[in-house]
Amino acid sequence: MATTSRETMTDIQKMAEKAVVGAEYLRTGAVTTICRLTLDNGFEVIGTSACANLDDFDAQVGRDCARETAMESVYTLMAFRFKESGYARVGE
Repeated sequence: MATTSRETMTDIQKMAEKAVVGAEYLRTGAVTTICRLTLDNGFEVIGTSACANLDDFDAQVGRDCARETAMESVYTLMAFRFKESGYARVGE
């Protein structure tokens, strides 16, 4: 049975969440938040967020948005890992 795109994305999301072993956040300037995620292999991924208006800045929202941006990069890396594992199985 072929794997659907939805199943594949769910697998990739699960892999990505499991791969994250650490997160650090830094507020820089008045409205910018940076998130650095450390993956299980030591690789680090950065995500950022910025609020357009200082009066609307919320630190937790900034962290959440920066993490979401970083996770998009992790999803890309995990998709690559997922695809590579498929190629390895085909060649065995």
